[in-house]
Amino acid sequence: MPECIYFSRDSIRKTVACFYQKMPNRAYLFLGSSESLLKLNSDFDLREVGGAFVYVKEQSIRRYGLETLDI
Repeated sequence: MPECIYFSRDSIRKTVACFYQKMPNRAYLFLGSSESLLKLNSDFDLREVGGAFVYVKEQSIRRYGLETLDI
């Protein structure tokens, strides 16, 4: 998402939340080396896989708000 530099932090947060909602369980989000979600509150887990960093969605458990749990 190199486009992140063109949007506000709130817009990026909303976009990432939408990705999380729409992606299936056990999904992976890959970002470019200059992009990061570290400064945002995100439900994705950051993991190292084969020397690269990837954001992982294990289950659709939301940290904020009331939504259906998919466990």
